Amino acid sequence: MEVPNKEVRRALAVHLVSEYASFSASETSLLQTRMQEQLFDGDITSFERAVKELFAGIPYQLHIPKEAYYHSMLLLWLNMLGFEVMAEIPTDKGRIDAVWTFEDRVVIAEVKFSNKGSCERLLKAAFKQIKDNQYHERYAGGNKRIAFLAVAFAGKKIACEMEELVVSG
Repeated sequence: MEVPNKEVRRALAVHLVSEYASFSASETSLLQTRMQEQLFDGDITSFERAVKELFAGIPYQLHIPKEAYYHSMLLLWLNMLGFEVMAEIPTDKGRIDAVWTFEDRVVIAEVKFSNKGSCERLLKAAFKQIKDNQYHERYAGGNKRIAFLAVAFAGKKIACEMEELVVSG
């Protein structure tokens, strides 16, 4: 299904999140505004709480214990926030889970899931993958800052971390 424009795509995403996570449209809109501001401000702790809130609203019967499920849910929410998210971006060294641009920043995101282990281990693995595969190289030529976002789902635990790429020269 082709969605005609950004406004319709965003409204559709808000409606889907409202239905899927059992929130009213007004609750979803408030959450949408909060999460967008949190990412703009780099307030990853509050963003993490909001992601947890969204997942807490999804009935347990609908959770699928696979990384692709969590990856697709995060993509839906980021689209709901109004970001034009590109998913599964191939590079010469690997595949980036998600990339989007806002204001003066490009965000490169990696999602990790495991039923075993800790969120901390998964976050480290996500950042290691981003850095080892030098995913930033594809976006280094622009005039935007680059940030790395790691999102970890360890069973029912969720954690997020964001790092700015520091360019030494």
